[in-house]
Amino acid sequence: MKNNYSIANLSEISGIEIQTIRVWENRYGIFTPQRSKTNIREYSYQDYIKIIFLSFLTNNNFRIGKIAELNMQQLREKVHKELLTKSKDYPEMNAMTLQLLQGDTNSFADYLLRSLSDISPDTFVLKALVPLIKNLDIIDHVEESNIGNKLLVKNIIQKYLIVVAESKLLNSFYDNDNNNLLILRGDTNIISINLVIVHFLAVVKKYKSDIFLNLLEDEYINVLKYKLKPDIVYTEFNEAKSLLQICDSLDKIESAFPKAKLIVSGKSILKHWKKIPNKVYIAHDLEILYKSL
Repeated sequence: MKNNYSIANLSEISGIEIQTIRVWENRYGIFTPQRSKTNIREYSYQDYIKIIFLSFLTNNNFRIGKIAELNMQQLREKVHKELLTKSKDYPEMNAMTLQLLQGDTNSFADYLLRSLSDISPDTFVLKALVPLIKNLDIIDHVEESNIGNKLLVKNIIQKYLIVVAESKLLNSFYDNDNNNLLILRGDTNIISINLVIVHFLAVVKKYKSDIFLNLLEDEYINVLKYKLKPDIVYTEFNEAKSLLQICDSLDKIESAFPKAKLIVSGKSILKHWKKIPNKVYIAHDLEILYKSL
């Protein structure tokens, strides 16, 4: 937990433009940042939580002028209510949201395992689990006693996605007509939860899927290219990388697996996607990716 945040940090966390934050600050007095010795705005941890709440509410059609004067407790209550309202059309998402708001990670884990083993787990993942994952940061801060649970919950989700997928792989028969999917990690500091979701969805769709969470490096790719012959290779780039760095990585993957269809996603890709070579298929979201398999 940091004590000081820059306005750029708040913008990155919330997805709200820096200029918009400044307008809110000047017009509504939402923040009263301190100034550093070099006259740079420094925001507090409470400001960090507040911008997350404001971002969530404004993204759900609340006008900033109506919520700007609310204190933190009032914001928490409004976010709590909106989370449950937002998920009410999907009973599974609503149930999991309520469990996490109550801090009941054991019930959440049991519910998740049952749902992933259900007859239509792909629908559950795309319509309930993926939207829930997008809300984990906000759920993590609505109840102060839950702060820090997000990491635990992500680990639970990844664990059961892999466990159930591997169980399905063991109990399925694959012949030469099955497509082979290879999933590679492209980020240095993080393992995207989407990699594990894609692995699960591919297995549900009867793909022979291999997922490797070691960092995508030259030596590692050179080993895999002699061991595997995938029909599709999927990877993500979420960290701040230049277009040149991304294209270099994609060229190495294509060189190692020249016959495979290359599908790529992630925050950096969505930023540069118009400049990515046409030979690469861009997956803008998981539902589009699933339909393309």
